[in-house]
Amino acid sequence: MDIIDSYNPKICIQCGAEDYDVIASGPIVPVVSCSNCGLMRQGPDNCGKSAFSLQSCAGGSERYTQQRIEKESTQLADYIKILPKLNKLRPDKGKLLEIGCSTGLLLNELRKVGWNVSGVEPDEWAFNLAKTNFKLDVTNSYFQDAGYKAEFFDVIVMLHVIEHIPNPVEALNQINSLIRPGGILVMETPRYDTIWFKFLRGRERSVIPGHLYYFTRKSLTDMASAAGFKLLELNSVGRTLTLDRLCYSISKVSNSARVSRALTATSEKLHLNKAKIHINTHDMMRLYLLKL
Repeated sequence: MDIIDSYNPKICIQCGAEDYDVIASGPIVPVVSCSNCGLMRQGPDNCGKSAFSLQSCAGGSERYTQQRIEKESTQLADYIKILPKLNKLRPDKGKLLEIGCSTGLLLNELRKVGWNVSGVEPDEWAFNLAKTNFKLDVTNSYFQDAGYKAEFFDVIVMLHVIEHIPNPVEALNQINSLIRPGGILVMETPRYDTIWFKFLRGRERSVIPGHLYYFTRKSLTDMASAAGFKLLELNSVGRTLTLDRLCYSISKVSNSARVSRALTATSEKLHLNKAKIHINTHDMMRLYLLKL
């Protein structure tokens, strides 16, 4: 399943309406809002493509891969914060699946404290790192194709994945079927009912080609409720990032290849990938959901 090829931007997956209002026309990708239900998604014009290549402007694919590894290592400190809540909700622990486990950093930490972990990761590069570095039980596929049994998991964790899925309504129903009654789903994703999105629109840092849906707190909780989940807690969470990654985000907001090249050169000269900062602009949300 190719994410872009299987995504139909002309029809709202929540209500089936074809009419929409343009929220942002670019510069990277357009964002539209369903005229009927209000669900925001990537628009039909130049879907998944960008005239402004962030990877090339910020130093090419090699630098992008380096940044990804540094980004995941840095953000582990943020993601591991789900543990106290999970341990409170499921003190006996149990079977846990991470959808989109990437290189396995979080799964490895969860295994250390007693969770029986599995992961699914469609990216072959990340999957191989998870298998090689941590010997994890990881499947190289989309979760829909992994062959998991119904009601097999006590907890499913899905951090920064739902916005990439072509049909999140269908996906949440499929995820519900994998969780035992009384089990927990933890989701994290960018949110767009913020002053930042209202002001920046298409220049907001999380408006990128790979993000197909743009959720507000209400739109995501309503979608989860329709799939059979009850919201237990919703937190606006921050992000730990290197100053190099911050420069990357500024490049995105500026929409300027010249600014991007200047920031890249400065970052490399000052070794900003070694410096970390924690920022909470309330543009990320983490949801703890109970399967009814």
